[in-house]
Amino acid sequence: MGLVQALGCQIPQPNAAQRAMWHVSASPPGAWWSSKILHRVDRPLLRRTHGRLAVPEILAGIPFITIITTGARTGQRRETPFLGVPVGDDLAVVGTHFGKPGTPAWYYNLRA
Repeated sequence: MGLVQALGCQIPQPNAAQRAMWHVSASPPGAWWSSKILHRVDRPLLRRTHGRLAVPEILAGIPFITIITTGARTGQRRETPFLGVPVGDDLAVVGTHFGKPGTPAWYYNLRA
């Protein structure tokens, strides 16, 4: 049994606009846009929808998974959305920093 079945995930098929967004987000202007704007929209959207919707799912048709960790320094509960790219019956979990340079804080929490 793969992760998709174990979690009961429904993997939607991306529409033409969402597939076009893949190409836009892979370009330098798209990466800039992601790093400067999308992260500011994603967190409020997650809060408002109680964790049911995220920007990558709406714009690109890519499912997401929320991973809960404990803060490496604070010990506080941290919820981080990750892209869940379907690979057969499994999901490849991809963490991003919305195109920004440097190591995101979630990496240290996950490592700890």
